[in-house]
Amino acid sequence: MQELLLTGDNSQPIVGAYYPEWAIYDRDYQVTDIPADKLTHVFYAFAKIDDQGKVSVFDSYAATDKRFDGDWNTPKEFAGNFEQLLNLKEQNPNLKTLISIGGWTLSDKFSDVALTDASRETFAKSAVEFMTKYGFDGIDIDWEYPVSGGLAGNTYRPEDKHNYTLSLDALS
Repeated sequence: MQELLLTGDNSQPIVGAYYPEWAIYDRDYQVTDIPADKLTHVFYAFAKIDDQGKVSVFDSYAATDKRFDGDWNTPKEFAGNFEQLLNLKEQNPNLKTLISIGGWTLSDKFSDVALTDASRETFAKSAVEFMTKYGFDGIDIDWEYPVSGGLAGNTYRPEDKHNYTLSLDALS
């Protein structure tokens, strides 16, 4: 888990940490292991962009399907890490969760979704729907990287810098 400290204008410090979706496997680091009492924000890494330019679950087993102790009889629409995050927020009412979209291995479609007004609108609408459906409080865009760099095979365009800004505007 990586911690970061951000501050805003005359506000309380934000102490956040990324929780990687794959931590439940070999690392055996569960959502319940997150020291939520020491954090203000948890960034869940990562959701992906599908072929239609919409935000979607990357690893459905980890995110929404895996049953943890006590989950078997829950009436919720989903289980997995997402349910565990909701439970963590119930126990820590001031904790905020954000869905991180992209990351090193899932940034390949950002240039395409940022390209046009229509693709930006589709992306933004789906990101908000995803956030709402799974109970997140916000969205973190982790585009690695606009214009150049990142994983081999990613699409890049010179106008990515400008389109990135327009994409963030579409989310607001």
